[in-house]
Amino acid sequence: MKKIWIIVSIIAALLICAFLYLKIRKSKDFEPLIKAKLQQLVKDASDSLYVLKMDKIEVDVLNSKAVISNARLLIDSARLKVLTAEGKAPVDVYKISFSNLNIDGLNIDDFLSKKDINLDVLTIKNPVFEIYHPVGKDSVVYKDTATLYSRVQKSLGHFHLKNLAILNMNFIYHHVEHEQKSTAFNNVSMKFRDIEIDSLTQYDTTRFLYAKDALIYLYDYSFHTPDSLYIAKADSLTLHAAQRMLDIKGLYLEPRGNKEEFSKKLRYYKDRYDIKFESASF
Repeated sequence: MKKIWIIVSIIAALLICAFLYLKIRKSKDFEPLIKAKLQQLVKDASDSLYVLKMDKIEVDVLNSKAVISNARLLIDSARLKVLTAEGKAPVDVYKISFSNLNIDGLNIDDFLSKKDINLDVLTIKNPVFEIYHPVGKDSVVYKDTATLYSRVQKSLGHFHLKNLAILNMNFIYHHVEHEQKSTAFNNVSMKFRDIEIDSLTQYDTTRFLYAKDALIYLYDYSFHTPDSLYIAKADSLTLHAAQRMLDIKGLYLEPRGNKEEFSKKLRYYKDRYDIKFESASF
């Protein structure tokens, strides 16, 4: 009986040591390996056009969680020059940065040693997404027919994510030839469900960006009409991407200025409208 208690005590001590090791060490052992794999996936997926930088990755092995801090997706200018010279540069290039990315359901062993990756929830907070258009002025636009999966299949066999949430995103569109024409959208949020990337879904036209369903939210949106006579406003816009439907709450079309100011902008008489809708769907 005494020997059994000794064995049990040894096993318990080993389990406690393993628990403390995983709890204390966390990302110190896994951070370089995770960084390397993520950076390789980005490199493969973008034909080496983009570089992924990260300040820190904290891994909680016991709870299958990870937090990535201050990540940036940057353009490799040298690679862009090569693609431009070959006539293979894309029309648009992107820069993405975010302060915080949370991953739930991360199995470290599977992520580092297997080609199949399955995650539960991925949450990105406060990202800044920038598009630069156009990259070049060539009259012939290069059309890249390679799918995302075809680029990453050497290092990724199957990827599945149950839910992706992008919160409070600032979106900026830069017109390279006309800097004054840059457009910005603030406080954009997105939710994607059932994202699956593999040999079958790469050609699935029923999915939106590999997701079975996607919702895009935009709050307090407004713009001037092309004739600058009105301001169109919406309290919120919700795009159901998979169903190709748009729900609008609090839609307003308001004239700019009072009646006298409005009339001065006209070359000939026009009716002046002031329209409000509680909700609308398209």
